[in-house]
Amino acid sequence: MEQHNNILGTMPVRKLVLTMSSPIMLSMLMGAIYNLVDSIYVAQVSDLDFLALSYAYPVQLMIVAFCAGLGVGFNAILAKRLGEGRLEDAVNAACHGFLLYGAVWLLALIFALVGCTPFFQSCSDNPVVVQSGIAYLTICCGLSIGLCMQFLCERILQSTGHPAGFMIVQGSGALLNIVLALVFRWMGMPTTWNTLLDNVVCILFAYCTNRIWVFRSHSRGMDALREFASFIGCRLGTLVMDVAIMWIGVD
Repeated sequence: MEQHNNILGTMPVRKLVLTMSSPIMLSMLMGAIYNLVDSIYVAQVSDLDFLALSYAYPVQLMIVAFCAGLGVGFNAILAKRLGEGRLEDAVNAACHGFLLYGAVWLLALIFALVGCTPFFQSCSDNPVVVQSGIAYLTICCGLSIGLCMQFLCERILQSTGHPAGFMIVQGSGALLNIVLALVFRWMGMPTTWNTLLDNVVCILFAYCTNRIWVFRSHSRGMDALREFASFIGCRLGTLVMDVAIMWIGVD
């Protein structure tokens, strides 16, 4: 990457610290707010379900700690390689980061499959707490691949000097997702179809906005088609997962 294209080499230090840290801080704040809202909702369901949630929280925090700790080293290595102009080594570092974050998810998945039951049985003798906790933590750990990939993408964009653009684009996509879900629900659309159409629109929105404002891609023809296919292919997995969860759990 050219030096003049990366704010890490051109922006004043004080402004750089604020520019680089603010999106990540806001991302962590949104995650904390989500956990707070989740706890309030579960507490209204029943006290026992809330107790199960409190037992599950340390495990969730452990996954976040693994991702954050890994991100410190990964971010430093990637930024160093980019600053030295060693683009091939930077690509290799990004690939290794993907593998390491994938390994964190595999550990969480293994715990979801074989560790949740003995963990909650050791925490409580109440069958309601045990059953609710196992169901909740199995979903959180098994689907934590989204959390792992979020940390990976944030660290890559932070190393390349584009954290704010990605945050704005992703925040706009999340807002669009909420608005479309409410509109489709108001129209009386079944939950599965609601989720499917909502995700299709948001994926197309994410592709267009990321292409224009985050990655500033100027590819044309077959290169643009391959770029689009690669982006859509990565997002199809989350689309299938969302629709399957809504079909099994709601419809």
